[in-house]
Amino acid sequence: DSVCVGNCAETDIELSLSVGRFLFAHMICMVLSWGFLLPAGVLCARNLRLSKRTACGAPVWFQGHRILQSTGWLVQLLGFVFIVAHKSQGGAGRHFTSPHEVIGLIVVIFGSLQPLNAQLRFLPGVGHPAPDGSKTLMRRRWEFLHKGCRRL
Repeated sequence: DSVCVGNCAETDIELSLSVGRFLFAHMICMVLSWGFLLPAGVLCARNLRLSKRTACGAPVWFQGHRILQSTGWLVQLLGFVFIVAHKSQGGAGRHFTSPHEVIGLIVVIFGSLQPLNAQLRFLPGVGHPAPDGSKTLMRRRWEFLHKGCRRL
């Protein structure tokens, strides 16, 4: 930072970084959540399931899945908040008018339903598979919902 004394040249350039910062924060959050954290959480559940290792009393695959998915969910919600703030501050007007915005809203809604869906696992009849691997009808339906929603 410098102080201008005397005849200082003035520029006609005005920088407005506040709107750009929200858009940039949105991009970073969405790339981080949907490009890294959420896929890494799915890979933990898929590829580490056979590991016998535990962390804090739970299988390591589940701890990794839960931590990465929860963090990814939170980061994608922050990205959503940032884009709403960007649009509200004059970043091109109305919300949810372009295909990208509508698809993004749908993805955020479905992504936000997954943590709620995970809580359904605690309902009677859903639980965990039996030691022999057999699953109740409710468990099979829950797995379809939990695994199927991520494919939408």
